Amino acid sequence: MIAREWKCTLPRRHRDGFMAHLYATGVAETSALPGYRGYQILERELFKYNLCCC
Repeated sequence: MIAREWKCTLPRRHRDGFMAHLYATGVAETSALPGYRGYQILERELFKYNLCCC
């Protein structure tokens, strides 16, 4: 299995725009790949985001 991971640190005020961008690009593009198994978005109070797609 190949897992892809993207990481980002951003100001809290940009959270909603970043999440919209993440769904439109990272999630939408990887979900179209053969063998796609799902995704998880991990969010911390420090406003760091990880997207893992398998």
